[in-house]
Amino acid sequence: MKYNTLSDYLKNKYGCKVYKLSLQSGCTCPNRDGTKGYGGCKFCSEGGSGDFAARLSDIDTQIKEAKEKIDSKFPKGTKEENKKYIAYFQSFTNTYGDEERLQKLYKSILSYPEIVAISIGTRPDCISDNMLCFLKELNKHIDVWIELGFQSANDNTIRNMNIGYDRSVFEDTYKRLKDAGITVIVHVILGLPGECKEDMLYTIKYLAGLNPHIDGIKLQLLHVLKNTKLYEEYMESLEKNEDYLHVLTLDEYCKIVTKCLMLLPSDTVVHRITGDGPKSLLVEPKWSADKKNVLNKMRSYISDVQKFRVHHIMCTNLYRGMGYDGDFAKNMTKIVRELRNNPDKKLYLVNDPDCICERCPNLKDGKFCTNGDNNVRTKDTLLADALDLEIGEIYTYRELMAIAKVKLTRDVFENSCKNCNWYKQGACRYEDFKFDN
Repeated sequence: MKYNTLSDYLKNKYGCKVYKLSLQSGCTCPNRDGTKGYGGCKFCSEGGSGDFAARLSDIDTQIKEAKEKIDSKFPKGTKEENKKYIAYFQSFTNTYGDEERLQKLYKSILSYPEIVAISIGTRPDCISDNMLCFLKELNKHIDVWIELGFQSANDNTIRNMNIGYDRSVFEDTYKRLKDAGITVIVHVILGLPGECKEDMLYTIKYLAGLNPHIDGIKLQLLHVLKNTKLYEEYMESLEKNEDYLHVLTLDEYCKIVTKCLMLLPSDTVVHRITGDGPKSLLVEPKWSADKKNVLNKMRSYISDVQKFRVHHIMCTNLYRGMGYDGDFAKNMTKIVRELRNNPDKKLYLVNDPDCICERCPNLKDGKFCTNGDNNVRTKDTLLADALDLEIGEIYTYRELMAIAKVKLTRDVFENSCKNCNWYKQGACRYEDFKFDN
């Protein structure tokens, strides 16, 4: 599958590769200083989730030192005027505190023409009307991104992790920011204590349903880091042999991230699909310490997955090279050949248009089939129920054929295909289904 990566977005918007300068504003957090609570969110490190940021000093020194760290990443010979950056304030809550000082700090970024955007990490409960007015005005001169820590849409998780604000606060702040024309990037943590796969996907579905769409999202693997409340509770649970936290494996994480990406609106920019905790603090998952291997595995897994309509289990099996038109037939022939040659191809099961439907002349607005009384979505749903398949789950083509071998009876076949023109023309028959494909 393809998704809207940050790298592609930046190249399209600014015409070149853009790198982030990790900076500090000198803020703390209201969930640490007693205003909202003490100790911070249970998963948050002493560095306030900005363990790789520049050391705290004056902004000019920070920018100079941050540039020195990353300028080697630019292609050799890149001219200074072609180097572009994002000023990224990540640690703690960067709209909390002396607003006059913060506004002066952020406004000073305008004196650096090579910095094309300013990204400010904060909490939804820490953007005052005064700060919002400032950000709206600043956005006229430089692209302003606000990164909101959200983490989960599940109320129990929000309470258990001591996050300190509920979903209604997020919704209000999100609306205020979007009304002001500000780009909003939402942070989500996958693998939080007590959350199963359905809980994580619920959070993504909730965010995908926001209006207007979220501009960007960061998917973050939960890290158990030393010197956090999460670490204390995790170690205590191990001693008591309690089921406090399921540490995701790399394969599990690849699968859940892929499902998250499938649920997001196509125009949402994916800023991150994982993260890396400081190796000196990292307790779990240990596999996450090898960032290069993790990203390679994730990208390979994600790129290998395609959307696949339920009823195409039968269409691809019985396909004889005919189609609605030449373009459709050419595309379907290619896909069927790939599936038959590589039955371990990963397929994300849907009841919406997929890689086969995208060339169908009956497809309207990329969403709906207009083929008479052949209600395709209903067909998908009923067939999934009959075969005990889960829409939104990832299967291999081999697995789907094995399930069909056991579950696909003549009655199921007839009920699913009876309104299809190909069936009516005699092109598809139950007797021709290749169960050992």
